[in-house]
Amino acid sequence: EQFGMQRLPDVIGDTPKALIKYVDFVLENVDGPILVDSASVKTLLETFQHYSGSEVMDRLIYSPIDGHHKDEHFEMIKKLGIKNALLLAFSPEAVMPNQKFELLLGKDWEKALKIGVAEDGLLGRAKASGIKNVLVDVGVIDLQGTAWSALAINQVKKLLGLPAGCAPANALYSWQRKHKERLTSPAQISATGTAVYAATIYWGADFVLYGPMRCAEWAYPACAVNDALMAYGARLSGIRPKEKSHPLYNLK
Repeated sequence: EQFGMQRLPDVIGDTPKALIKYVDFVLENVDGPILVDSASVKTLLETFQHYSGSEVMDRLIYSPIDGHHKDEHFEMIKKLGIKNALLLAFSPEAVMPNQKFELLLGKDWEKALKIGVAEDGLLGRAKASGIKNVLVDVGVIDLQGTAWSALAINQVKKLLGLPAGCAPANALYSWQRKHKERLTSPAQISATGTAVYAATIYWGADFVLYGPMRCAEWAYPACAVNDALMAYGARLSGIRPKEKSHPLYNLK
């Protein structure tokens, strides 16, 4: 609220017991949607089984649906009535922007784009499993690769019309650790983060997963200023934010 920014907590857990505990805490203390995140498909499905049929299901976003999901996992997603999901369009073999579309739409992705129907890939399988609301995370391979991620975000939004973003935090922090002798102050560290996150926003990112909550102190104002600058520039095209809480008005 201070900066006119929306938030999307990314709640991560390794086991169902831990993840349910964390999600319960966030549900009680935060309004709005929540990413329910785990590297374990089993953990995710058991966590959503716990909440299946409850009124909080509309707030929970399954994260991620990725290349590790098999037929039985998609069947369980459908059975549990999961409607919201983040699709992770990333693998070591799919780092170029165009390669993301094969993950999302399958091998015949160019045909799928032409006819406007996703029958295969992560998007097609998610839709067939009952997913109605989709976010696309294009992935980030390293700090420099954030540039390709930003371009991929732009293409996903342009060609698929889906909200897209990425999580540059891990790549950023790995780079910062590698260069810790040069980055000798908190100001230098936050400045590098600001530059990375700004790049994705300027290419149209709808969300940026910025890392631990302690980074909110600089991540929120950095993203808010970028949103305000973009909105002010859009005035030349006759476009103005509908919400008066937008950073363009909030930061005056």
